[in-house]
Amino acid sequence: MVGLGNPGPKYAKTRHNVGFRVVDHLAGARPWATRELYDHASTTIRSHTVRLVRPTTFMNDSGLAVSDAMDRFGSKPDDVLVLVDDIHLDVGRIRVRRGGSKGGHNGLRSIVAALESDAFPRVRMGVGEVPGDQTQIEYVLGEFDTNEVVLVELMVLRAADAVRTWCYAGVESAMNSFNGR
Repeated sequence: MVGLGNPGPKYAKTRHNVGFRVVDHLAGARPWATRELYDHASTTIRSHTVRLVRPTTFMNDSGLAVSDAMDRFGSKPDDVLVLVDDIHLDVGRIRVRRGGSKGGHNGLRSIVAALESDAFPRVRMGVGEVPGDQTQIEYVLGEFDTNEVVLVELMVLRAADAVRTWCYAGVESAMNSFNGR
């Protein structure tokens, strides 16, 4: 599992870091180890050992971390589930995808370029549309509004459940269980 985000406390509560929040939730109290390009931890989901990865690169260079982690752990693109924010989904919504477009997301763009493939599953998490008075960068690097916090917490829990479903039942089951909710 790769949770996308930007490193450091400055970005911890931003819209762009919901991927980090999901892998942090899945890691629980497990320790994180640091490599040059990413932090990683392991957890067990229904007897499957799962590697959790947080790139320590910034979002636009996430592909470097994902490629390095895949090499280290011997993974193929369809073995990797990417957890990513999505401005095209309402706050709190999630959508599981088998693969597909970058949707204008620079983290996904970097991963697609590094892997030379868009054939990796992902959980897209809604952070809402960019308001007309902000740039996309300002918006995704901003924190959630007070009235969105509970929705985001619930979204993180649902995304973690989607990850668990993907681990033991596959992408199709995760799509059927979580898309449209």
